Amino acid sequence: MKSLFKFFSISLIFCCIAMLFTACNENEEHDKITADYAQLHNIDEKSVSFRCYGEFDGVHVMLFDGLYGQAFTSEIVDDIVFHHSVVITFTVYNRGKFYGLQEAFENGFLTHENLLTVHKNHKAENKFLYDNQD
Repeated sequence: MKSLFKFFSISLIFCCIAMLFTACNENEEHDKITADYAQLHNIDEKSVSFRCYGEFDGVHVMLFDGLYGQAFTSEIVDDIVFHHSVVITFTVYNRGKFYGLQEAFENGFLTHENLLTVHKNHKAENKFLYDNQD
């Protein structure tokens, strides 16, 4: 019984340490994306905000927050339909550069499975965009 308790205790400690380092890396990556986006658009980093819908081997798919218009559009990439505001489109960040979703797919930064994951995550958070659409 003591050895089982010891095993779980050690496992818990390692999980906490792993989560700590993962969170630090995510924060560092978030800060890098924020800085690069702010520099690209010549804006203050404090005004940059985004939601990430998938991270695949260092490639991040996100929507930057901003003025969401009343008009919505659809974007089809590899036969997957993404719905979003006309003003705010999906942005892909890879190695310090930003790409559109289609461009990132065509360049091999994202796979079909990656796109399905992004679609699932985005749809879960924005169901109203997909009601009666898919």
